[in-house]
Amino acid sequence: LTCCDGILVYTEGKYKLFVGAYTSPVGDLNESDLRHGVRVVAKPPRQQLFNGVRGTFVDKQRFWQETDFPSYKNSTYIAQDGGEEITRDITLPFTTDVFAAQRLAKQMLERARQGIILQFPAKLTAFKYQVNDVVRVTISHFGWASKEFRVLMWSLTEDLGVDLVLQEESSGSYAWNNGDETSVDTAPD
Repeated sequence: LTCCDGILVYTEGKYKLFVGAYTSPVGDLNESDLRHGVRVVAKPPRQQLFNGVRGTFVDKQRFWQETDFPSYKNSTYIAQDGGEEITRDITLPFTTDVFAAQRLAKQMLERARQGIILQFPAKLTAFKYQVNDVVRVTISHFGWASKEFRVLMWSLTEDLGVDLVLQEESSGSYAWNNGDETSVDTAPD
């Protein structure tokens, strides 16, 4: 799962692997789909917040030894966090390319910074969605018009509804361009 920023979900009697990639929205939710009020968590608690990622990968150039990859930091997020660098450490035991490790680190950071969590108590109209689907949510009270969210959890309720936990989603979280990577020392000390 670490080498593809993926999640493994058991659903419909099978395990399904979803890799960390942007997917287009599969449907829409709005106020008419609600059984009662939504709960919004605007950003993660301080202990879950980070603005940089560093870690290790298995370097084939160093005889398959665990090696640090260049850390990825976002100066905008550091400024949002009061100038404090908060780094998360990760281990990528099945990643053998330094640029892939950096790309995974960037993607993990960008996805984590899409921090709005929405608990959406839906009617059975949401029954068709599954974990990892992306849906567009329109709630005028929050000023959201087709705001994208990814389904994190799905559960059927006793009162014939579907409780969804959604996380804010952005296609930009998966963007990677040549030049985003940091060059490594070709002759390490």
